[in-house]
Order: sequence, then structure tokens, then C-alpha cells
Amino acid sequence: MATMPVVVVAFHLPVGTPKEVHRDFHRAVYAEDTSSSRGRYRYRRHGLLDDIPHIRIYWGLVLLRSQDVRLLRRLLEAYSAEYFMREIKPLKEDLVGLGV
Repeated sequence: MATMPVVVVAFHLPVGTPKEVHRDFHRAVYAEDTSSSRGRYRYRRHGLLDDIPHIRIYWGLVLLRSQDVRLLRRLLEAYSAEYFMREIKPLKEDLVGLGV
């Protein structure tokens, strides 16, 4: 039985990156639920992973289908993030979580 290639991606911003850049990076990757006018209006800021099937293991550690890696890589490189990617053999539960 052939399985779809899955990639584990670990990433972070370099030491010394300003906290404002960290905030923007987090929003760009994961999105953010936010509000204005003291909670009167609630909305969600869209993030890249909203559009990509993924499994978030921990902050900065996700599983993706190999076909979606280039989208995340572009964003990571735009923020000069340091990252590590390796193809892995997924578990059945991983494939279900990735919608395969």
C-alpha cells in the first residue's frame, strides 16, 4: 500500500527578531482570533495554514502533505525564518488529519 508523502516542518524566527515581527509572523502562519472596541466586534485574521491541510504538533512544528510544503517555505523565507523539513512515513491518524 502506497502512502502519500508527508513532511514534518520545524521552524522559528532568528534570535533577536523584534516582537512585532514575531507577532506578524504568527498571524501570517496560524491566523488569529481578535476583537476591537473592547470585544464588541470579533473577527479572524486569516493565516496560511487556514488554507492548507495540516497537523499542528506544537508551535513551530507541523505536518503537511509534501505538495503543500512550497507554500509554507515561501512564507518562512519571506520572514527569514530558520526551518528544517524532512519527509516522514505517516501514521494512519496523520493521513486522516491531513484529509487523505
